[in-house]
Amino acid sequence: MRFYSLFFEIIQTVLLPILKWQGKKLRKNIVELPEAQGPRSGSMGVGQKLSILIIGDSSACGVGVKSMSKSLAGYLIKALSRNYECNWKIIAKSGLKTSDLIRLIEEEPVSLFNLVIISIGMNDITSGVSRERWLKELNTLKILVQNKFKTTRFIFCPMPPVGKFKIIPNPLKRILALKVNLFNVSLSEICNKDPNSTYLLINLTFGEEMLASDGFHPSEKFYKLWGLAIHDIIENEV
Repeated sequence: MRFYSLFFEIIQTVLLPILKWQGKKLRKNIVELPEAQGPRSGSMGVGQKLSILIIGDSSACGVGVKSMSKSLAGYLIKALSRNYECNWKIIAKSGLKTSDLIRLIEEEPVSLFNLVIISIGMNDITSGVSRERWLKELNTLKILVQNKFKTTRFIFCPMPPVGKFKIIPNPLKRILALKVNLFNVSLSEICNKDPNSTYLLINLTFGEEMLASDGFHPSEKFYKLWGLAIHDIIENEV
């Protein structure tokens, strides 16, 4: 993995002028969607008590859909509420890197959560953060969350399949796809070494219907499938 990471950095450096130009053009042309509207905490359902915290970037706060009820949190909590009394909260903001999320969590009051779902990393990738730095910051985030929220159970969500995003031009798309794969493989390896962490695998046929109108963020259909995939993990483990 170290060799693969080094090889990638060399390729990225060689192509840097083109990548910067394409990235700047993409940011200028892409439609900027708002975060989903609606409550970011609450209680729902009956049964065994379960407290869930969702933290991360734009996908964690529902960018791509209008209502939080149609987001990852909305579909997940709705599914869980059939068998659990769910106390839930979202701590997320569009555009966050892992370092930004750490600072956001540091400002939160101490509380208790059984399970934390983490969706972070894509903005690190697009900002040029290295794999090594990201893994170090991810570990810092995990320790902070453990200490502040007394949780021992984590579900880590992978980066999206940007290689299938038509809105991103090549070679930028190929480079981003390589880096996404690098980050995802590293994340899965970390989770495999920790019995309290799960790397979420979503095996889906990925078409344009999975993307919002900006061609980059999840659509309602993908949020629903994503939420149900996490629901199945929780049902099998709690």
